[in-house]
Amino acid sequence: MKRFRVGVCGGSGYTGIELLRWLKQHPAFEVVFVTSESQAGKTIGSCEPYLFEYADMVYVSLEAESNFRGVDLVFLALPHEASAAITPRFLQAGIKVVDLSAAYRIKDKTVFEKAYGFTHPSFDLVSEAVYGLPELRKERVAMARLVANPGCYPTSILLPVLPLLEEGLVNEGPVIADSKSGFSGRGRKTDIPGLFSEMNENFYAYSVGNHRHQPEIAQEVSFSAKREISVIFTPHILPLDRGILSTIYIPFDRDPTKEVYAVWQKSYEKAPFVRILQGRFPQLKWVQHTNEVHMAFTYLASQKMGVIVSTIDNLVKGASGQAIQNANLMMGLPETTGLIIQKGVE
Repeated sequence: MKRFRVGVCGGSGYTGIELLRWLKQHPAFEVVFVTSESQAGKTIGSCEPYLFEYADMVYVSLEAESNFRGVDLVFLALPHEASAAITPRFLQAGIKVVDLSAAYRIKDKTVFEKAYGFTHPSFDLVSEAVYGLPELRKERVAMARLVANPGCYPTSILLPVLPLLEEGLVNEGPVIADSKSGFSGRGRKTDIPGLFSEMNENFYAYSVGNHRHQPEIAQEVSFSAKREISVIFTPHILPLDRGILSTIYIPFDRDPTKEVYAVWQKSYEKAPFVRILQGRFPQLKWVQHTNEVHMAFTYLASQKMGVIVSTIDNLVKGASGQAIQNANLMMGLPETTGLIIQKGVE
């Protein structure tokens, strides 16, 4: 198997560390540099002792000249502003980019800058960037030099919902998504809300009505429906490390259960990381530490409401695993390369 040289930018955050964990078993990707502005000059082993395979590798600065030579692809697990600033330089050097930030996800500049609060320095690249849901954008991802890796909440919502919109099953909105995430979804921060005593035995909604993933979800829903669809999205934090469970409500005038499952089966027949469940609903334990999404549907006849439950691991399918899946396609590899497929849940 041909090998490719890759870099990980932002290798001391949760998503960067998760990338390194998966990449150590990847047969075709060799990690040749890892950046961290806060840990530059230190060995990875001195900061993250459990990353044994990288123990002697030294964190470098994002701007190090060596990062731009002899590299085939980079993963950007960076803050949004940093990704927006550095991406053009990698592309100019002929290096493919999988960006795990939101810098290239939203197509409307005004919407993006309102949501993320800074003036985008390379917004012209947004039109080129492929929104990296590989199960639904496989051919486009394979041809891309810049992939915008979707957000974790959007991944859990869009994978079950978009095929239904594209097949015309959803007549009108709103699409209501009630999502709960493990605590790692808020990043590796050292603030008061991140203290164990603040989170343990606690559960709360946050950014109600103004979460940054709202416009991303609304954009992709409306693109697939070919018309504007109202989206109501409420995120919550769970007192556990990882995983997202989304409960999604869509009004239907009649029972669409057979059609929903038929569309899912057709859309995901060749999707190795999608598991469609019938007769039971997915649980977080079934997807933790995997690159899988599990989904199920039921219809509430008295309320004329369809209910979807989906689960993913926010650090894997919601971030680093999906990034590797996209990178595999970009480099001409099978999308499953280096990603373990969970067995035993059908």
